[in-house]
Amino acid sequence: MKLENKVHYLKKSIFILSFFLLTFFNYKLIFGQENYKLLIPGEVFKNQNQMNNEIRNFNKSGLNYFEWRKRKCYRQAFVNFQRSKLCTHDPHMCAQDFAVEEMSFFQQYKKWLLEISKLCADGYLITESDSEFIKKPLQSEFDKFVEFIKLNKEKIDYSQPPIEDILPERKVRHTKSVQNNQGAHGAIPLPEDNLNDLEKEKEIEKEQLRLSKEMKIIELEKKILTYKKEIRELRIEFDKMILDIEKKIFNTEKKINSVQKELDVKN
Repeated sequence: MKLENKVHYLKKSIFILSFFLLTFFNYKLIFGQENYKLLIPGEVFKNQNQMNNEIRNFNKSGLNYFEWRKRKCYRQAFVNFQRSKLCTHDPHMCAQDFAVEEMSFFQQYKKWLLEISKLCADGYLITESDSEFIKKPLQSEFDKFVEFIKLNKEKIDYSQPPIEDILPERKVRHTKSVQNNQGAHGAIPLPEDNLNDLEKEKEIEKEQLRLSKEMKIIELEKKILTYKKEIRELRIEFDKMILDIEKKIFNTEKKINSVQKELDVKN
């Protein structure tokens, strides 16, 4: 067999083997048997498209199920706890990604958020109302919070598939049947779920606008800090210049005194 044919055969074999392994290890996910492991507590897939997109993103991520849930739980905890007593600084700073991720004095707060994310990824439903349990940004308070969650919250067992559907198919079927019973004249009231979704979208838009304005304030505050820093540096430089001149004056006065003494001695 020629070298060129051997290379072609080898590439083809590797492709077939890779496809077989991918199919073998992910068939449960592809056919919906383990999709529930992608969901964090309290979450459901809104529709088939969302579920398919999440499966694709999960496969590309290289994460395991726990790490995938933990990443989603962190985003949820970031929102739920930004106004809580767990925030070690100004709440509007705890609502900013760059502050929590980059600034050193938010390290403890970020550590707590990651611990909450682990709890959530383990199967405990943690909501914004749970954040009210914490009264002070102290490790002892956080330890009590963790104990409270473990004692009072039911833990999802991710080793067993859920009894209920992960897709809200029953609600979809119910909505279609209601629409069919209403007639075909376009006078169909919006389902309650849709109204709730619209209200949530409006709330999200308001929150985004508020955060945008707060972000603008933070940017301006950062400019002020930069200007103040420049003033301090100029003052330090100016003080150095004054000190140098004062030293020159002192040395000059010493010389004058020395010469004056010599004159006094001669006289």
